[in-house]
Amino acid sequence: MIIDMTIDEIEKCLNDLIEGKVGVYLDKQGVLNQNARVAIQAALLDFQNRTKEIEAYRLEYPYNLFKVITGEDLDIIDNVNDIELQVLIEDRIRGLEYAISKMDSIERRIIEMRYERHMTLTDVGDELGIRREMVRQKEARVIRKLRGPIYIKYIECGYNRIKNEIEKRIISQYGQEIELLEEEYQQRILEIESTLESLYSKGK
Repeated sequence: MIIDMTIDEIEKCLNDLIEGKVGVYLDKQGVLNQNARVAIQAALLDFQNRTKEIEAYRLEYPYNLFKVITGEDLDIIDNVNDIELQVLIEDRIRGLEYAISKMDSIERRIIEMRYERHMTLTDVGDELGIRREMVRQKEARVIRKLRGPIYIKYIECGYNRIKNEIEKRIISQYGQEIELLEEEYQQRILEIESTLESLYSKGK
């Protein structure tokens, strides 16, 4: 859905509809016009997103943040009997922690306050000295970054799995060059050792 109305326009439209000022939003057939439908859809979408966030916030960290990012509920680790599944879950959480470590200090603080300490937007704003809306925007930006292509693969597939795949790719692409460098390195060590032995012998 493309929303081409500003937040102020949507808010005014919703307030008018709530107050019963429907007439200005009706077309000739008595049907709600495009602006009214967009405003209602935006409000519904916002409500759905906020409901998901509220459900996620009830979980413990980092499972609450994981659910906000992926929509999955991994707060079942204590009830998992499958060892392989448990390892995968732990690896995905590690992937999330790795992604968080790449955020800047303010972003990490917002994650800590919102998801670890379960602080409200207002409380976070008071502690950081910024407006509530600014906190909301910064949090939304962090979530978008964590959902982005750079980090989401670690969260969806697990830190070790991605790390191993990258290492395999590097080895397959540069393996022969690495082996040659290692051979040169070993040869150089032998030459140095031989030189040192020669100098030692002369010194005797």
